[in-house]
Amino acid sequence: SKSDFKRVVKALKALSEGEDLETYFDVDQILRYLAAHTIVVNLDSYSSGMAQNYYLYERDGQVTILPWDYNLAWGGFQSGNASSVINFPIDTPVSGVKMSSRPLITKLFENPEYLERYHSYLQQLMDNYFADGKWEQKINTLDALISDYVKNDSTAFCTYEEYKSAISTLRTLGNLRAQSVQGQLDGTIPATTQEQKANPNQLISPGDLNLSNLGSMMGGRGDSNKMNFFGGNNMDLSESN
Repeated sequence: SKSDFKRVVKALKALSEGEDLETYFDVDQILRYLAAHTIVVNLDSYSSGMAQNYYLYERDGQVTILPWDYNLAWGGFQSGNASSVINFPIDTPVSGVKMSSRPLITKLFENPEYLERYHSYLQQLMDNYFADGKWEQKINTLDALISDYVKNDSTAFCTYEEYKSAISTLRTLGNLRAQSVQGQLDGTIPATTQEQKANPNQLISPGDLNLSNLGSMMGGRGDSNKMNFFGGNNMDLSESN
């Protein structure tokens, strides 16, 4: 109804002005979303120039954001190179746009209390999913569950050898990303784009990490129509973006 639209406009106005945010937005849930979203560097989303692949949802009079479409997380979309993914800045988590053009991030981060809470959620994720080898253990567990199925799947999007190479790359990428995020939280690594550009020697080195081992979003050996529609199954994301 017309009153519904008015409520949305009122909420967006409050966001643009940075006022009464907790009246109109579920700030805590949004901060939790941003913490997980930033760690996995999902740029096929609100965080990049295309500002796509997310839902705004109202519950009990408050707006929150719902995650959607994470197949290009871990730098699979407009990431540039391995170093940019590993060291993606936690305090300016946008790509190809200014922070000011993403008010759902900027207006929350301008509040010191909210920024501190966001950092605490990042730390929780570090402690619960990455510290003490947890990331590698989870990858190994999942690999053990599905490895044989991938090997025997005639419609798999990749060869078994490519799959195993991707698993190794993902292990390394997750560990290096965690080192960078923890360093940014501790203050030993710059946490903004501007500071990182000014101090590149303080960033985590990617070594010989090759993100192309993680594959692409296109194709599937068992579906020739799909392969033809998308232009084959060996698309280079750096060219497509």
